Amino acid sequence: MSQPHDFPFDITDVAELLHLRIRRPSPQGLYVDCPICNDKRGKMHINTQTDTWRCNYCDESGGMLALYAKVHSISTSTAYREISDALLNGVNLSDHAVKYPDKPKETPVEAAPAADIAVRHKTYTALLAMLTLSKEHRAHLQTVRGLPDEQIERLG
Repeated sequence: MSQPHDFPFDITDVAELLHLRIRRPSPQGLYVDCPICNDKRGKMHINTQTDTWRCNYCDESGGMLALYAKVHSISTSTAYREISDALLNGVNLSDHAVKYPDKPKETPVEAAPAADIAVRHKTYTALLAMLTLSKEHRAHLQTVRGLPDEQIERLG
């Protein structure tokens, strides 16, 4: 896909240069830890199709130059020069990225076949019989739903 700009780099280059930890992929990009608010749960989304980012935790957002500039507290023009210099001077951004061990592969668990409908009904009925109805919920059933006590008891 062609980039929406004429820069000699894209947001993935900026993310690698900033050593952003990738938490998970998305259809449009990546979720990473936010270097702005320092949230470590992968709340920042990097959109690789539009070269933009947004943190769903601190609500900061912008383009790739704004990301680099905000992290380093510099102007976007200085950010452009620094990123370009890093790329032109042969800095391999992958060599500077923080390496994290791969997660162990999960073995798929085969689903058990569903129990017969009669068995499920008996199980659910037994589980529901263990529940108690609070005073607040009973009052709600009576006032809002209009159910008398006899119907509440009969229907469980």
